[in-house]
Amino acid sequence: MNVGPARVASARPETDALSLFPLVGYQRLAIRVIQLALRDLNCGSPELRSSARAFLAGDPLLFLWCDLADIGPAQVMARAGHIQPSTPTARLASARASVS
Repeated sequence: MNVGPARVASARPETDALSLFPLVGYQRLAIRVIQLALRDLNCGSPELRSSARAFLAGDPLLFLWCDLADIGPAQVMARAGHIQPSTPTARLASARASVS
């Protein structure tokens, strides 16, 4: 069995490449969560619309999912349209987005 530098060097790109796949999976999941909330806001039952409205108005989990998806929370809240940010963190993110 060859465990010298050549073997380690050839194994390194595979390890690095494999470490990227979970990130892509997390991004896809996060984007899908956000998409579903936007859909529920317009097409869901009253309970789903209420839950989506609270989530998209600046729920702390929105910021987590946006971070994982690499999307600005203010962009998502703007996409939701008529929702006004309800938390200080959400208001700050919205204010920063309007200045940029």
